[in-house]
Amino acid sequence: MEDKTNEQMIEPMSKQTEELVLDDIDELIDENEEDQAKAQEPKKHAKKHFFQPCVIVTLCAFVVTVLFFASWYIFFQRSIVGSWGVDFTYTSSDDETYTYSLNFDFKSMDSTEETNTGDVTITLGNVSYFGTYVLQTSDDGEPQLWIYATMNGSSVINSHLLYSVEGNRLTGLTLKMTDVEGSFIPSGDDMDFEMTPSVVEYEIAPTEDAVADENVVGTWSSDDSIYNYVFNDDQTFEIFSQYHFITGSYSAEDSVLIMHYYNTIGEVVEYELSYELVDEDTISLNDAEYTRSGD
Repeated sequence: MEDKTNEQMIEPMSKQTEELVLDDIDELIDENEEDQAKAQEPKKHAKKHFFQPCVIVTLCAFVVTVLFFASWYIFFQRSIVGSWGVDFTYTSSDDETYTYSLNFDFKSMDSTEETNTGDVTITLGNVSYFGTYVLQTSDDGEPQLWIYATMNGSSVINSHLLYSVEGNRLTGLTLKMTDVEGSFIPSGDDMDFEMTPSVVEYEIAPTEDAVADENVVGTWSSDDSIYNYVFNDDQTFEIFSQYHFITGSYSAEDSVLIMHYYNTIGEVVEYELSYELVDEDTISLNDAEYTRSGD
């Protein structure tokens, strides 16, 4: 028996078929390269918006808090602390009428004190006194105010008043005070007056014929530094101590300083102070020596 081998003859592909196969291979290669490129690209995270719900809630809470405290401060905060002023009209015995300002500057109370005590500056005309005030409540529930000021160990102000602060900071605050014992300056009678927050400038200009002396310009202090005189080159002066403060104008004539200022009832006062330069840094004022300082 004779074995026969079947030989299969593979005919070569046509040119058209070959092109189709090559196109398919190229397409597969391109797709594979695109997949690899995408796999190597960093992943993009979703964009987060700034105003996330938690941020919005926090901002709303903050705005509400600010509005609450602003409303409380404007409409309900009625502290006596601050500057207050009122104008008075005074008629002297010779029928001269003067208008002058009475001003209080109540400082914040010392939180370390057991009582409601603070510092206060009382200004009438060009004269200021430094003192203290105490806030208390009467048995009837009325707010009470005591004001104390001394000078050279003697009491110059010792007043007991009832007070109230009315209005609001939007339309204006008013401080009402009533003198309980009739001891309040400048009148000995009971007083009931209103004051609104203000800072009153009360100045007196030098006279046209005022004479200057550059030797007195400067700050002069007593040995204990309690009393101090300041003579400025614009011919205004300041006198200050631990008790009081006075401003005005001056003229230097024949070894005399002629000083002008408003007193506590609005009258212009003329005061003469003799002076002599002892040396470059020492001046004698009414026979008391003062040393130059602060220059």
